[in-house]
Amino acid sequence: MPRRIALAVLTAALLISAPAAAETPPPALGADALWVWSWDDQDELGDYAVANGFDRLYLYSEGFGPKAETAIGTLAGRGLAVEALGGEKRWATDHRDGMLEFVAEARDYQRSAPPAERLAGIHVDVEPYGLKAWKRDERGTALSLVRSLRAARRAAGPLPFAADVPFWFDGIRLGGGRGSLAAAAIAATDAVTLMAYRDTGPAVIDVARAEVRLAGRVGERATVGVETGEVRPEQVTFAEEGRAALIVAIAAVRTAFDGDPGFGGIAIHHYGSISELGP
Repeated sequence: MPRRIALAVLTAALLISAPAAAETPPPALGADALWVWSWDDQDELGDYAVANGFDRLYLYSEGFGPKAETAIGTLAGRGLAVEALGGEKRWATDHRDGMLEFVAEARDYQRSAPPAERLAGIHVDVEPYGLKAWKRDERGTALSLVRSLRAARRAAGPLPFAADVPFWFDGIRLGGGRGSLAAAAIAATDAVTLMAYRDTGPAVIDVARAEVRLAGRVGERATVGVETGEVRPEQVTFAEEGRAALIVAIAAVRTAFDGDPGFGGIAIHHYGSISELGP
């Protein structure tokens, strides 16, 4: 009996002292870009982006304070393409100067940053459909958005200028032979990221198809964005479906659009939610 006890103690000691088996890393997401509205540590953010295969970050940078500038430099230095992200729905109407100020801040940063720490572009998220003006005068507010985007594009100078666009902009007609709001937004920017928020691959493909084709016709790219946050209605997000379903959907979207001249890859909204998404 004493010998058995001694063997049991030795076995337990060996198990405690043995190194834990390495955890199997989660499968790659297969996406290209990631919205980042907030972060605690830029090194952790960079590690997450690299480990999950992202090569572009839309990094919230309004005000260009020390936190944003340090993160841009650190992330760009790791080979990630960083687009300065900002947005406010009134930038489409009576606060257009705010967007132009943001663009000017990005250009100021670019002029002073070392080559390895420079921005890859400017990225805006302007959603005027949340304004009362949109309900009163949808077409007029839509036209004001297009004028704001054009003004910001001119102000961006050599920096590429991109904007987020909901998929349903292709159904808003501007009148006067000007086509759809989607076509006008694409023409007013260098690229768009399409908010194709649905929770299956076929549904994302279906709502993204028109804008990807529009972008291709004018020699531009539309990145297809998907949602992972806890938002409603449920069919716009992968929050309930989880990471595995998201990976399957991303693969389906890539297969559907690979080779299309208007396809600019796949983006995930956003760092705070995808990093905590369940299996």
